[in-house]
Amino acid sequence: LPCCPFNFHGKYVARSGDTGSQYDSFLKFVKEVAVRLGYIVEEDRLSIPSTKRLCFVGTIPPQGLTPNLEEVIEELTGCTGKTFLPRPKIEKIRNCLNIPAETRSALTKRFFDVILHSSDELKDGWRCGGAVELGKLAAMLTDSEKELMKQQCGGLQTFLRNQHQVFKVSYVFPVWFCGVNAVCEKISACQKSIV
Repeated sequence: LPCCPFNFHGKYVARSGDTGSQYDSFLKFVKEVAVRLGYIVEEDRLSIPSTKRLCFVGTIPPQGLTPNLEEVIEELTGCTGKTFLPRPKIEKIRNCLNIPAETRSALTKRFFDVILHSSDELKDGWRCGGAVELGKLAAMLTDSEKELMKQQCGGLQTFLRNQHQVFKVSYVFPVWFCGVNAVCEKISACQKSIV
């Protein structure tokens, strides 16, 4: 009773030229495998309330299964051009936490100085800093730093969000979207800035 569409190497993908649904294609595949092994295959429809109620009944013919059974099995389960490579037992963390501490500290200080000096506004004797577009900070990265960020999931934006004690990543929408002098907090693909 074929149920979940899997072949010998993973999830079954319908072959080009197959008509009908993916499940119909999978049933055809299962039947072809049984026939290639030498079984006499008959279909039966079970009287159960299910969409997957078609089953195959395979019987061994009087002359037996295919004489070259091992070769057929090897052909069906052997190399398909794709080699199976299991994931490592311990997956690498790639959320910018594995960036060396010296590099992380140097980048944080460099970005902090740029943001701090982007505005001369003083409040209670303290320099407030300002907002800088994400693109401006990205342009400050060296080629090796850019490569390091590309190796991490999320890149520069994730790096800045991990330094949430220092930086605040926010989205500023155009005035026409939110109304006059309004700043929206919704996440969107609009202009990103670092405060």
